[in-house]
Amino acid sequence: ATLHQCRGCQRWHQEAGKWMACDLESRELMALCLKNVSGLHKRGSGDKIRVVDAGWVWTEPHSMRLKIKLTVQKEVQTGTILQQSFIVVFVVRNQQCIECQAEFRQGSWKSLVQVRQRVKHKRTFLYLEQLILKHGAHRGCLSIETFTDGMDFYFPDKGKAARFMSFIENSVPIKTKHSKKLIGLDDKSNVANYKYTDLVEICPLCKDDLLYLPKKIARNTGNIARLVLVKALTNV
Repeated sequence: ATLHQCRGCQRWHQEAGKWMACDLESRELMALCLKNVSGLHKRGSGDKIRVVDAGWVWTEPHSMRLKIKLTVQKEVQTGTILQQSFIVVFVVRNQQCIECQAEFRQGSWKSLVQVRQRVKHKRTFLYLEQLILKHGAHRGCLSIETFTDGMDFYFPDKGKAARFMSFIENSVPIKTKHSKKLIGLDDKSNVANYKYTDLVEICPLCKDDLLYLPKKIARNTGNIARLVLVKALTNV
């Protein structure tokens, strides 16, 4: 299951347009988590599953994961009750609430780094995400937004964004596109104010992908077999 938290105000997303403030490992947050567990809210008395116990399981503070140990009961036939315990893992994703989006658009950021990997399975992107968390490469970032194909990182200046991009380049194969937009000009001092956007596209291939090469490419790369397995990804 996936939960969305606003990085600005730290509130949690309930449903369309509604956000709630609650502490980690609180009863309120647990109730929100349980609403996202499929199978607990089936209609019909015959299919009803009863939660008899629920407790938080400790996770690393920066793991972006929450864990709850559930014990549930269900009557499988008259007079027979089945009980089972299991751990449910919730993935925490950053998503700005409407209020923080409005405040953020007023111009607090100067440089935007858009990281994308346009494939169905994002093993390389998930690996990069863990590296960013492990090394704290996102420090100095004002805000992070999550999308289906990647994430946006907002920085207060171009220098912090450049260091972040350098970390990504040293971690995974990428290609980049750069652009800038004029947002203000001081005629007296002749100083221009720009906002910078850097698009970082991660190589669509992932380790252990199975590829079927066109004849021309196989011939031009040492006449290798057309069916190959990706063993490693590096920047050339």
